[in-house]
Amino acid sequence: MDNFKPRAIQSEYYGDNWRWWVGVVVNNNDPLQSGRLRVRIFGVHSEDLTLVPEESLPWAIPIIPTTEDGVSGLGRSSKLKPGAMVMGYFLDGTQSQMPIIIGSVPRFAEPAPGQLGIGSRFGSSSTAPTLNAPRNQNTNEGAQSAQGQFVSTAGAVGANNTEKTFNFLLTTRLSPIQAAAIVGNLLVTSKLDPTLAGGAQAEQYIGIAKWTGINRDTYLDFANQRGLDSRILETQLQYLAYDFMEAQARLYQFTKFSTTNNLSKATEIFLNYYLRKPSTDLAKRISVAKDVHEAYNRA
Repeated sequence: MDNFKPRAIQSEYYGDNWRWWVGVVVNNNDPLQSGRLRVRIFGVHSEDLTLVPEESLPWAIPIIPTTEDGVSGLGRSSKLKPGAMVMGYFLDGTQSQMPIIIGSVPRFAEPAPGQLGIGSRFGSSSTAPTLNAPRNQNTNEGAQSAQGQFVSTAGAVGANNTEKTFNFLLTTRLSPIQAAAIVGNLLVTSKLDPTLAGGAQAEQYIGIAKWTGINRDTYLDFANQRGLDSRILETQLQYLAYDFMEAQARLYQFTKFSTTNNLSKATEIFLNYYLRKPSTDLAKRISVAKDVHEAYNRA
């Protein structure tokens, strides 16, 4: 790789002073398209994104088998996805800025509650409870998630997308404050427009959360595999609940989110861990979330 310069490695690290590490892949959308990955390394990078934001993590270079070309533009690159646990070493020892990935560590994801039929946020009946409101005719009800769980959007009722999203989130057993925190973020991000799409080739986005990169691809796969329309609100709400609360709950710090009932904190957590957007407009997001809570909380 052109960006890999062995001369930057001080001789004192050669062969005798390797520093091993284990971490979790958080981003595989390398702007150079050279197969690099951003990894949050245990014991080196805090899980608190306010202390070590994702953009501050060094790019890690995975070792590729000798069966590949090893020349820019030729051969295959790593297939590691966000959430994968990987192991490697630092080429620069204690400076810890030049991580090399030597492989992934097999891990078993905890079964989703819906798989076990108990304790699910969507109920042991595998169907989300609905509000006492007129039935939404465009619900995608019965569409099955990859975990084998049904996530009903029958509760997504209201006069507009803001109200529909707020009511849907209440059916997933989030509190009104937590629901408002998510809705406020999504309004600032996309105006809750499910048809939103655009961006340059490397940063194409789609939907109410402006999913990009592997997240965009995963969302489209989710919809296509279930025969759902990817450009309607109900499909995107269903995926949001599955992705944030079940499939990638640990990566997105869902437990941290679901245990706070402070509107400002909940808004910040969803922004930092799920949307992973710069927090320069956090005050605006909190203000919008407060407006949503005041307008739609009927508790």
